[in-house]
Amino acid sequence: MDSVMSLMREVELSEKAAEKAKREVDDCSLYINAEIDELILAQQQAKETNEKRAREVYTIKYDLAAKMDELQFRVLGVLDEGDGCVATIDEVLFF
Repeated sequence: MDSVMSLMREVELSEKAAEKAKREVDDCSLYINAEIDELILAQQQAKETNEKRAREVYTIKYDLAAKMDELQFRVLGVLDEGDGCVATIDEVLFF
């Protein structure tokens, strides 16, 4: 009879230990799920920030390219004008 009581006590202790382990697992699962949700949110925010900065960089790049085209056009005009001035000076000096 004592062995049966001893086995019953062991079973009860094992069941209590299993219940405690289950509660701990449940608590850990909740914590892990909360951490995952936080990481997903952080990832989404980082993605949105990166996309916003990429749009800003693209806009700046586009503006700089337009300004560069305008500057090249002006430089070509100045060079052409300079060539004309040199030709005029040559004409005055040699005629």
